[in-house]
Amino acid sequence: MIVLHICHKEGFGIAKDEGRILNPFQFNVIAIIFILGVLPVGVAVVSNAGSSSNETFESTMPTTPGVIGEYLYESYWIDNGGTNFTQYYASQGDSTFCVFVKDGVCNSPNIPQKGILSYYGWEFDLPTTASKIPQTHQLQTNYAGGSGSDEFGWHLESKFFDNLEKGEAIDGLKIWMVEDNTRTCNEELMDYADLSFEGSLTFHYNNGTQTFDGYEFSKSNKYEYSKFDSINGFYDLVCSYGFILDFDLSGFETLALSQFNGGDWSNTSISIELDNFERDDGLDFADTGLPFAGTEFFNFGMEYKSVNPEEVGFFIKTGTLILGVVTAGIALASTPYWDPFKNFFKGMV
Repeated sequence: MIVLHICHKEGFGIAKDEGRILNPFQFNVIAIIFILGVLPVGVAVVSNAGSSSNETFESTMPTTPGVIGEYLYESYWIDNGGTNFTQYYASQGDSTFCVFVKDGVCNSPNIPQKGILSYYGWEFDLPTTASKIPQTHQLQTNYAGGSGSDEFGWHLESKFFDNLEKGEAIDGLKIWMVEDNTRTCNEELMDYADLSFEGSLTFHYNNGTQTFDGYEFSKSNKYEYSKFDSINGFYDLVCSYGFILDFDLSGFETLALSQFNGGDWSNTSISIELDNFERDDGLDFADTGLPFAGTEFFNFGMEYKSVNPEEVGFFIKTGTLILGVVTAGIALASTPYWDPFKNFFKGMV
């Protein structure tokens, strides 16, 4: 039996040009890997460069004990749940003042919404300075008892940024919305539900607006916390309808906001809008308990984390430049122009 042993001394592969570390085909492969795998990660890193340098949250509102029932003339509801109870309220006669608000306009009377009665800047039951804000139908004596459709929004005046110093740049907001009433934590007795919804922030300054949207939330409407029992002298574990929302800003967004208002928070107001609510269990949303739906008040808290806008700008510009140079280099290396380009710089040295 004759056994042949065949050896390939040079191995199998694609020939490369002499003097080149990699041949054009291999450069093309590297370019594809870079574009599909490395470049998206690099863009994400650059877009968040300088972001979250300070993870400490502070309240946007100072604590102002003693201020009871302060009327905030430039704060108002934008949307209070939609119009799905319009026919019911229309049958109630004169008791239906402002049964629904759409785009900041009250339906009865048909005038723009201006002013809310707020217990501003108090420390209530939240772990941050909070204000009490009217719920959807505080002035409604014949409240239908539902959450409305799925559109809710508030415009809050610059007073809600009183704790920010001029020139500060924010990297994100944390917002508490918790009803004022306490409830049992027994889920068999309460309609606690997991919700999915979307949100957006719009900042107003000098007749201009800067909007950040596309936020998606998955939250339970059950908020559990310890409340001090002044009669018995200890803390009780209680629950309410409520949730905490995190609105993080990317480095690009932080820089855009800083350039938009120049850190002039005493003249900057904010609109917060939530919509497209759905229950994860598939049940009808209209009767779902929400912290801001009702005829009383809900606790509203807002905290911010700050960042140095100059650092953000430096990291973004530097990172963008590096990505651009590397991308251009890889693209050039996969073409016939690489050798003349390389030799040009060799000649300079």
